[in-house]
Amino acid sequence: MTAPESASRPDAGTSVRGFYARIGLVVFLACLLVTGGHLMSPDGELLFRTAESMALRGALDVHPIEYDEATGTLLVPPQHTFATVPGRGGFHVQYLPLQPLLTVPLVWLARGTEATFAEAFFATMPGHPTHFTADAISTWRRAVVVALFNPLVTALTALVLARLVMMLTGRNRRAAAWTALLWALGTVALPHSRTYFTEPLAGLFALLAIDQLVRWYGTPLRAEFAMLRLRQMALLGGALAAGIWTRMDSPLLALGIGLALVGVGEFKRRRENAYGVSPGCWPWKDYVLAGALTVGSFAALVLFNRWRFDGGASLIGGGYSEQPEGVALTTPLLVGLHGLLFSPGKGLLFFSPAVVLGLWGWRRMPRHLMWFGAAMLVAYLPFTLAMVKWQNWDGGWCWGPRHIVQLHAPLMLGAAFLFAGCETMLRRVVLKVTAIVAVGVQLFGSLQAPMEFYHEFYRTPMDGLAFRVAYRPTEYPVVMQSFAVQLRDPQTGRPGAEVDPGWLPAPLVDSLYIPQHTQWAGYPAMLKDGRCDWWLLARVLPARQESD
Repeated sequence: MTAPESASRPDAGTSVRGFYARIGLVVFLACLLVTGGHLMSPDGELLFRTAESMALRGALDVHPIEYDEATGTLLVPPQHTFATVPGRGGFHVQYLPLQPLLTVPLVWLARGTEATFAEAFFATMPGHPTHFTADAISTWRRAVVVALFNPLVTALTALVLARLVMMLTGRNRRAAAWTALLWALGTVALPHSRTYFTEPLAGLFALLAIDQLVRWYGTPLRAEFAMLRLRQMALLGGALAAGIWTRMDSPLLALGIGLALVGVGEFKRRRENAYGVSPGCWPWKDYVLAGALTVGSFAALVLFNRWRFDGGASLIGGGYSEQPEGVALTTPLLVGLHGLLFSPGKGLLFFSPAVVLGLWGWRRMPRHLMWFGAAMLVAYLPFTLAMVKWQNWDGGWCWGPRHIVQLHAPLMLGAAFLFAGCETMLRRVVLKVTAIVAVGVQLFGSLQAPMEFYHEFYRTPMDGLAFRVAYRPTEYPVVMQSFAVQLRDPQTGRPGAEVDPGWLPAPLVDSLYIPQHTQWAGYPAMLKDGRCDWWLLARVLPARQESD
């Protein structure tokens, strides 16, 4: 990483481009294989409604999601709206507009093909209250978006990850392919490609910024390379600017990557000055360009939110500040850290076991790349601390730790140093066994729709699928669990008569901390009951059963 980009060009040449293309194609096809063909959350539904409004009406307002507060079911006309705020021209979602804007071509594609495919596809989709659709056209449009958008984002992220590994390991294709494919197929990236959440896109933009940071580090500070460095900074700043318009937590990633850029730049300047490569140079123009794009993007977003919400949103929180829960970092640090790492319902190490290889690999990073390890730590630390402290750290009804999906790719970069290093029999066995387990976990996590699991297992107990929950179920728009209080006999210590202090709401404790009440136990029960959310597999299984 000491040669300029124009000299080394690790990704130049048709054969290398073909190598990247093959990785992206494999990942895209794998994501397409496990797609469910429907939206999986109210968040995704509102983002889709925004994209549809942009594509078909040229507007930003949406029809809100309507809930019956007693049962949590959808209603028309509205009684209780979810994640929407009154604004200019109607209701606006609290989410940011870049992902819906990028989805507009897919909505046009769906609209252009719905006359041919919608009715036939609708006949294959089982009805479920979490699908948010009731007719063939709306079902087809959502299916096209879900089946293409995040699979494409995941494939592009795998490509960028492979390119980063090629630069860091001296063009080691084996390390690049293993790292990219294991990230895509062995972490929550695969199940989350089935959704329309915004975390995959935000993670892609952050990784693109890191890619340009690495390239900038390899470009000398001499004047003859000034235009190349400015191009790299324009791409870095552009990636951060796009991320800011994707998710409200992306400014934290921009802050971390900006600090990493300054730190790497100072190290680079001193090193080159010491060796006489670029005496007296200070890359202030590079910093100004990247900073101007990033800060300008954030300022434009603030003005945009003030405009679309008619001045009703806060400067920082946007539409989130208008929701009942507000914007708060109230989770105790150790509670959030334990939950995101070790809880059976959301823990990173349970849901993405491939990350263990990444953590192991970071310890084996070559000494000449220590600057990169330090830069990655600085880049992602503010975001990580905020997600640990975030009031909704668990991410709600989804597979795994949703709010730190963006961390998985940088964590997996460490695995590249394992795949690029010298091999022993023991290491080969460990790597292959871990890879098999990791991919198996993600295939398992893709078998069902998380919202359907929570909708059926954590409501009023039903025959068949419902768990014997540890706490009494009660009905809210988003179903919560509650404690039952009993008097304890002072002599024996045994629970006695039950008292009714009113309901004492508890968080998502059942599905977070009690293994037998998590998706690990619920998904097999749904599969045994004949449920599978892979659209392709679900089409094959009934035919096979009938033929038998």
